[in-house]
Amino acid sequence: GTHSPPHALCRFAAVYTSPDGFRAKAISWVMAGWLLSAIIGPQLGKSFVDDFAVPFMGIYFAVMGLNLVGSLLFFFLDIPVRTVLFCPS
Repeated sequence: GTHSPPHALCRFAAVYTSPDGFRAKAISWVMAGWLLSAIIGPQLGKSFVDDFAVPFMGIYFAVMGLNLVGSLLFFFLDIPVRTVLFCPS
């Protein structure tokens, strides 16, 4: 639930920062990532559910690790700066 709004903004960031001919493909890549995470996420949860003495503690550590890796990926993201010309009328 808490990840939905920031990840929805990735779709808009892909549109606003990509060239005109690549925008549809950029949205497709973002949507494909969501689909992949919807498949991998529950499987990852099942594999880490009983790794610690406390039930479901492994899932929390797995989610923390995934969020850390996902956050580190943003350091390598090169978003071009668009210049907008403002012409007052």
